[in-house]
Formats: sequence, C-alpha cells, structure tokens
Amino acid sequence: MASWRAAVLWVMTLAATGSGHAQPPAHSNPALHAWFQSLKEPGTGIGCCSESDCHILTPEELKETRDGYQVRVRNLWIKVPPDKILKHQWNPTGGVVACYGPGRDAQSQATVVIFCFIRGTET
Repeated sequence: MASWRAAVLWVMTLAATGSGHAQPPAHSNPALHAWFQSLKEPGTGIGCCSESDCHILTPEELKETRDGYQVRVRNLWIKVPPDKILKHQWNPTGGVVACYGPGRDAQSQATVVIFCFIRGTET
C-alpha cells in the first residue's frame, strides 16, 4: 500500500513540475495567462494544456471550409474536430486560438492533435 501511494505521489510531482517548465510563446501577453489556464477541453473538462500549446493563428494558418476549420501546423493542414471547438467562449486575444500538440492517429502514426479551438469572442 505504501509503495502504491509513493508511486502516485511521484507521478503527481512529475506532472506538476513538468507543467511548470512549459514556457509561453514569445508573442503571448502575460496578462492573458489566467485566461489560457482557464480553457477546458469540450466534453472532458480537462485543461486544454497550457498557453505554450495554444497559438494565436495568423490568417495564413487558418482555413474555413464548408466542412469546418483547418489549422496549418508545420505546413500540414489539420482538420479541427467539431467537438474541440469551444462555443460561446470569450476570447481576449483578438484572434482565433488553436491549442494543439503531438499525438497519434487511429493507425498509431505520429500526428498533431487539436485539444481546443477558440474562434473570436462569441455571445
């Protein structure tokens, strides 16, 4: 029982210290830190990661098609899953925000995973 508790404590410590080392993007506004930290992945309530995973997109990094949105990451166009769009989300950044990171697709191939997608401020 004690070793199980020690393992849980060790994992929690790693998680806490690992998230503390992530640096925000160079262009981020420190006043927006709390807003980025408040973002929750739709359907799960899990944080969208940290502001180091969130990117304020330029017009060249975003496409809107009749099938939805696509985000350009490393010259690849990644479809934004509709269930990752935060609806009616206040957005103080002045732009569209995509939070993404490395992941695996259904065939276990390395890919980019969209955690959250925030359009402009909606009411």
